[in-house]
Amino acid sequence: MHNAGYEAKELDYTYIAIGAEDIREVLGSVQNLEFKGLSVSMPFNQEIVSLLDNTNDDVETIGACNTVVIEDGETTGYNTDWRGAINALKETSELDVEKAEIIGSGGVARAIAYGLKKEQIEVHISARSEEQRKELVQDLNLAGEINLEGQGEAGAELVVNATPVAQQPGSPVELEKHENGEWLLDVVFTELQTDIIQEAEGKGWNTTKGWRMLLHQALKQFELYTGEEPPTEEMGRVLREGLEE
Repeated sequence: MHNAGYEAKELDYTYIAIGAEDIREVLGSVQNLEFKGLSVSMPFNQEIVSLLDNTNDDVETIGACNTVVIEDGETTGYNTDWRGAINALKETSELDVEKAEIIGSGGVARAIAYGLKKEQIEVHISARSEEQRKELVQDLNLAGEINLEGQGEAGAELVVNATPVAQQPGSPVELEKHENGEWLLDVVFTELQTDIIQEAEGKGWNTTKGWRMLLHQALKQFELYTGEEPPTEEMGRVLREGLEE
C-alpha cells in the first residue's frame, strides 16, 4: 500500500517489513541506516514512547506511538491510529452517537478512546485486565470501566473491537450483550469481512471495517513521511486487492 503510493507520486521511497523482538535495537538500526521513518505495531507502540527524542501532543496524551519520523538523526513520534479510526467511522455517515464501549485496553484502544473523546463521545472501557482498564480510564479521563463479562452495561451505541481477535468463536466481543448497540468498529484488518462484522451486519448494525481504519491511518503516515498529499484511491485499491488475494 505505501509502496503503491510512493510509485504513484514518483517518490524514491521504499516501505519494508522488519521483524522485531527488541524495539530498542530496531530503532537504533534504522537511525544508523538513515531511514526516514518507522511504523510501529503491537506490542511495541507503548514501549517505544520513552525511547524517542521527541513526541507530539497526541502521543503524550495517548501514551502510544505508531509512527516515527526520523530527521537529522532525531526521532519524533506520532499517533495516526486515532485519526484513522475517526476518519474511517465518518466515511459512511455522521458520527452521531453519545456513548462508545471499547473492548480492549492496549495501545490501539488508547488511540481510539482519545479520538472518540475529541468527538465529545462518552467512552467506556471493557477489558480482562482490571489494572489496564482502570489505568486507561484514569490516563484519558474517560467515563468508566467495565469487566469483560459485564460488557454492554454502559448502554453504548458504538462498540469497538480493539483486540486482535475477530473470529467466532473466540472473539471477546459479545454483541448480544450490547442491547443499545447499532454500530461496530472492528480494528482487525487482515480480512475484508471478519466474523464479528458479519454478525453485526446480520443484526442490522452499521459497521466500520478494520482495513478502512488501516488505510486512513496510513494516509496520514504517508503525509508525515513524505510531506506530500497521499494518493488515496491508489493506496486504497492496492490494500483491498491485497486482502482479496
